[in-house]
Amino acid sequence: MGHSQSVNRRQLLQRGTAGLSLAVLPLWVQSQTQQSEPWVSRLSRPDHVLLMRHALAPGVGDPADFKHGKCHTQRNLNEQGRAQANRIGAWLKSRGLVQAQVFTSPWCRCVDTAQGLGLGPVMVESSLGSFFGNPDQQARQTQALSAFVVKALGRKGNLPLVLVSHHVNIEAYTGQVLDSGEMVVV
Repeated sequence: MGHSQSVNRRQLLQRGTAGLSLAVLPLWVQSQTQQSEPWVSRLSRPDHVLLMRHALAPGVGDPADFKHGKCHTQRNLNEQGRAQANRIGAWLKSRGLVQAQVFTSPWCRCVDTAQGLGLGPVMVESSLGSFFGNPDQQARQTQALSAFVVKALGRKGNLPLVLVSHHVNIEAYTGQVLDSGEMVVV
């Protein structure tokens, strides 16, 4: 697995970035424990979300003529990426996160990742969409994501909130660079 080596070495860490409390989660820990972990309990509180980068989709960006809703025009998950999304869902469940409110970018690689997690119905949220091809949209898109997170946290109840997005969005929002399939509790 290309990215799994670096993820295996990553320790659970916490730090503050732009007023956010972050915990980067190591995904490929080979453990069968069913015991709930502290970050899982934080997700049931009204002030935490799990923000995830989509699973492995080889390449960078999308073709110039891509269209939302037309997966054949986009960069998509490969077989390894689909399997990665399923393994991440199983890993989350083994840690006590069995059901969530799941929102995703409209890009097919994010939708497929969110569905592969198997944590509940998946809803598309435009503020999670990539601005990779339009870097001048970073401030507007990040502000829209911030507003969505505040609104979603206000109505989430006890169900954890899981957001599947893109590298550029997550880095702009948290300051954290994530590999494919990695996630951060914010």
